[in-house]
Amino acid sequence: MGSRIAAVGVAALAAGTLSTGSASAWSTADAASGPEHCAIVIKKVEPGQAESKVVSEQCADSASALNVRASGTAAPPAPLFTLYDDSNFAGRSYTIYGYDGDCDPAGYRYPTLGWSYNDFARSIRLHGACNTANVHEHANWGGAVTRVNDYRSDLGYLNDRVSSIAVWHS
Repeated sequence: MGSRIAAVGVAALAAGTLSTGSASAWSTADAASGPEHCAIVIKKVEPGQAESKVVSEQCADSASALNVRASGTAAPPAPLFTLYDDSNFAGRSYTIYGYDGDCDPAGYRYPTLGWSYNDFARSIRLHGACNTANVHEHANWGGAVTRVNDYRSDLGYLNDRVSSIAVWHS
């Protein structure tokens, strides 16, 4: 897998490239009582770049209130995976979408879930062609790792410890 998977980062969040539309970005203050669902659209790594750009991030009280789209593309972004803050795919959710399409063997790598989403997941569901994931305890694929095929209703040891994820089609 290694070099075949494109690196994806959230540096664009820090650079202020958020597109929130009518929904708001999820902050640490939202952790206990804020929005229930968040979506991030990311691009694949472009040649010569180490990280992918975050195209947009938005949060809302319901998944149906999110308006996930990629301007300038014919097709809507493809959902890659969703993390849930409770076991059995319940509770708040955080979905990553691929601006450039579904998973392929190169896949997507998400090196850090960032301050808003780090260490909160208890279950994961992969979408579309994304059928394999490595879920890591620490940022940049460090610490304990577990392999997920399609979904995991409880992350066991990694409950509330997920910090980075690589997804691809195998």
